[in-house]
Amino acid sequence: MELEEQSFPESCLKGLPNLTPQFINNQGGVSPFLFRPHCDQEPNTNGLYESSINWEDDSNVEKFTLNMMKPDGTVRFSGGVARMIRNQLDSAISGPVCRDVVSYERDPLEDNKYHGNILMNLDAINKPHQDALFEQLASTISERIPLT
Repeated sequence: MELEEQSFPESCLKGLPNLTPQFINNQGGVSPFLFRPHCDQEPNTNGLYESSINWEDDSNVEKFTLNMMKPDGTVRFSGGVARMIRNQLDSAISGPVCRDVVSYERDPLEDNKYHGNILMNLDAINKPHQDALFEQLASTISERIPLT
């Protein structure tokens, strides 16, 4: 999958819905499950699954992301956020596990100018390959930032 010619910052943030073992592994790191589409999620019009991120375009993004709220008024990412380093993401994308299956984009929303997506063509690969892909994406996380 080709990346569009755009400028991207050095990192992005991936929200952690909570601190359950589903999202946090035994060592306190981020579980690959974080990148797996939700059971009710359908691919976009291009057949790609989207995993939302916020690009760290400026120093406000971390606080902005940690303060995001759900429609019911509760904190969206009670587990905090995970910082992904773009050059590590680029390396993963060009490697054998993710090549031609993963890319990323900017996708600003009305209420979130930082929004983007990691795009995955999961229908093109089998389940063991998908699991390896999610592991590879989780390996691009440099740190977990808790909700304070």
